Amino acid sequence: MENYRKEVAAKMRKSLQFRGKESTMRRLDAENERRKVLSKEHQTFELDSLARLDVEEYLKECKQRRRKSLAFRAKESRRHAEWKLQQHSKDIERRHESAQLQALDYQCMALAEQHERARIAMDALRSAGCKIKGNPFVELLGNL
Repeated sequence: MENYRKEVAAKMRKSLQFRGKESTMRRLDAENERRKVLSKEHQTFELDSLARLDVEEYLKECKQRRRKSLAFRAKESRRHAEWKLQQHSKDIERRHESAQLQALDYQCMALAEQHERARIAMDALRSAGCKIKGNPFVELLGNL
């Protein structure tokens, strides 16, 4: 019986050792599985954070391009406004010069009309029967 007890005790010990080793193996497998999952989650997190950084950089670049585009449009708008102002001032100068030349033309035309009227009046006086030979004031001048 003692032998039997020793055999049973030895079997129990071997069974306990086997279960301990088996539980240790399961625990180590579970730990390895957990580490693999954590590693995979960490890689996924890193990929997500890198993707987020790429998106943020892209957005910053887009904003920068938009700012440059807006700055360029503002610069072009200012240039266009300056050009328009210069064209307007040139147009005003041209109109002023044209008005001055037109006023001179009117004065010349009025002077020409005045000369023409004077010539017509002189012709009318000559043809009215009064013949003025020489200076009409010769008689007055001769007495001096």
